[in-house]
Amino acid sequence: MNSQIIETKFAKISSNSKTYLIAEIAQAHDGSLGMAHSFIDLAKECGADAVKFQTHFADYESSIDDKFRIPFSYKDKIRYEYWKRIEFTDDEWIQLYNHAVDLKIDFISTAFSNRAVELLEKFDMPFWKISSGELYNKSLMNYYIKSNKPLVLSTGLSTDDDIELIVKDLYNASKDFILMQCTTKYPTPLKDVGFNYLSVLRNKYNCMVGLSDHSGVIAPSIAAIANNIPIIECHLTFDKRMFGPDSTSSLNSTEFKMVSQFANDYFIMTKSEYNKNEISSELNNVKILFTRSAYFNKDKKLGDLLSLEDIIFMKPGGGLDYDQLIKLLGKTYSRNVNKGELVKKSIFI
Repeated sequence: MNSQIIETKFAKISSNSKTYLIAEIAQAHDGSLGMAHSFIDLAKECGADAVKFQTHFADYESSIDDKFRIPFSYKDKIRYEYWKRIEFTDDEWIQLYNHAVDLKIDFISTAFSNRAVELLEKFDMPFWKISSGELYNKSLMNYYIKSNKPLVLSTGLSTDDDIELIVKDLYNASKDFILMQCTTKYPTPLKDVGFNYLSVLRNKYNCMVGLSDHSGVIAPSIAAIANNIPIIECHLTFDKRMFGPDSTSSLNSTEFKMVSQFANDYFIMTKSEYNKNEISSELNNVKILFTRSAYFNKDKKLGDLLSLEDIIFMKPGGGLDYDQLIKLLGKTYSRNVNKGELVKKSIFI
């Protein structure tokens, strides 16, 4: 599939647009609806293009055998209990969606069950964001491939062969997609961010690629923006000391704002057409201050001949420059002149 065709399906994401920044909240709200709303406000304040949650319904997702990746909870003994405790009702999800709409920030949530899909498809999300583990959930993937929305797929748990099989299915369905380089380590060491793999994916599959970063530092995102990566996802937190499994892998508000500002600045710098002559014309008054004019460096009398030894070049410009002065050498003074006087053609015969 031609990458230009792919880009047209992602309304706000392309090589000609500013890097699209997703603020991943995941479960940082820990089941508090108020905190979830506060995170939407924070994402908007930080300059994110989208705020992203994860929609979990324990009864449709997790068994009693589901163990914690990190044993962080003081209350929940198994992951089922955790998902159950922090899940929101349909009405609460609608409230969160409407809050994002009111703030004019894209709302995205990753579905982790068919039940979650049924809810989220009621919302006007720009695309389906699919987590690394759900790439192996054939039930969900079959739905996504048949849906009208384009797909953004994280590859944090995938092998090269896994990605090959997934992309083959997407190509066969003429599906529009973006592959996100991702490493499922929290936090991800910089050596494992896989920055070089972005080019591997882009060149191999002729598609747009993005970075889903869990490093907890800004360097990967800044580097991605400077390498024209069109979409980046970073976890966002109020403070890295907050409770939760992803806090140390997140950016705080100051860090996220730095990434957002760099994305804006880089877009302006690289997409603006610079005209050297126009800029020089605008700076003409400044140019005069920075350039030099010919001045007399000694007193001279009527009838003397002009020599280069009579001249010093000093700021500001606007008078005779060196090339103009050279053409007057050997001419006769028509009057007496004083040291420090501006040289003018009218002084010579």
